[in-house]
Amino acid sequence: MNRLDLDLALERVSANRWYPWVVAGLTALAVLALAVLALADGTLRDAARRPLTVTVALPPGAAADVAALAEALEARPDVLAAEPVPMEELGALAREWGAGSGGAVLLPRLLDVTFRPGVRPDPRELREAVARLSPEATVVAGEGAAADGDLLSLARIARAAALAVLALAVLALLAFTAHTVRVDVRAQAETVDLLRLMGADDAYVARQFEQAVAGRGLRGAVGGFVAAVLALLVAMRGAAVFWPQAAQAALRPLDWLALAALPVLMVLAAVLTTRLVVRRGLARLP
Repeated sequence: MNRLDLDLALERVSANRWYPWVVAGLTALAVLALAVLALADGTLRDAARRPLTVTVALPPGAAADVAALAEALEARPDVLAAEPVPMEELGALAREWGAGSGGAVLLPRLLDVTFRPGVRPDPRELREAVARLSPEATVVAGEGAAADGDLLSLARIARAAALAVLALAVLALLAFTAHTVRVDVRAQAETVDLLRLMGADDAYVARQFEQAVAGRGLRGAVGGFVAAVLALLVAMRGAAVFWPQAAQAALRPLDWLALAALPVLMVLAAVLTTRLVVRRGLARLP
């Protein structure tokens, strides 16, 4: 009894014929979910290293108010620095405006507020806080601040959804494997009895089911992985065209390694599930 390719006629069970296709679909879904999870984590990780700067404007001539407001804002734990914009930087703009209108232009005093890396303040709360410190001050969002906030909110939602989809795909694969193997064990009861009479133990019989699940599972997993990668590449190219902010996100080599390892891990989990289900089913056979 040294051969591992005994005929158990497993392909006669209809669920086995569909098994590779089900594995392919669930693998593709899991790989795409993991890719979205990696992209969302990368976006949030980059944001955690990138400080956000917003601008606060006060009426012209409010030099004293600018200094007091800067000191008050720097006392906030989420603020890294609050620096008044030098008048020299505003001078060129004032001369340009004055030349176009034939007179001098009074510009508001500006204050650049830089928040600590990873901090994205709530716009409403920030406006209310600035208004309490200086009723005449107004908050102007920094360049790309609104889009940055939308992208981070989307990344958090995508990360949670992708994690849920990934878990459901893996659980669905294990549940379908367990159901298919239970059907196989009942359908092969007579063959199992014959193998036992020939001297095969339950561990040997279980390996036949494991080998069948591994073979069908690998075929489906490879197909699902290839389909998922192609869909992912097309989706990332399309997202870069229609949403420029999404072009900043990219998968790292470690992320690609995780994507490649996921189908193998799913098949191994299916094989382990097969082992547990078969041995329990064999124990119930007379």
